Amino acid sequence: NGADKIRYYFSPFVSEFGLSAVERASKEGQVIVKEGLFGVHVEVRGPAGTQRKILFPIYSGMSYVSGFYTGFTPKILSDRTLLVIERVSNGIWKLLNNGGKEFRLYAINASGDFADDSFDFHPNGTMQKTFEGWIRLAEVQAPGDRQILDFHAPAVLVDWQ
Repeated sequence: NGADKIRYYFSPFVSEFGLSAVERASKEGQVIVKEGLFGVHVEVRGPAGTQRKILFPIYSGMSYVSGFYTGFTPKILSDRTLLVIERVSNGIWKLLNNGGKEFRLYAINASGDFADDSFDFHPNGTMQKTFEGWIRLAEVQAPGDRQILDFHAPAVLVDWQ
């Protein structure tokens, strides 16, 4: 009961990363376009008169954070500093942040193939051009995760029965 007793507990939230875009989105914000017991589909749309959108399928227990980009230029955001964005192979990048976390970043075109070498990310997290397909991120928690995450990255869960 003294003055030095702890009176509250503070635990700040730090976003490791976020999927975003360079171009402006509609002012309507995120729109839930499908909802079920296992997850939701959330859409971010471009301004009126454009066909731009990003579809985020969000499921309980998912390993990858995914967005299907149409007409937007992908941008990776983080509350932390991105120290490394390094191409591993076509459509696969290694990300390191100043929190000591490693992530895999994937660009998978609309046909389901890894993006070719004409696509790359600038050090600030911005892809150098618009993209049509999946941008995916997954945390590497152990060295053996890289190979497993890379192998399964093209398999995107987009629906349920």
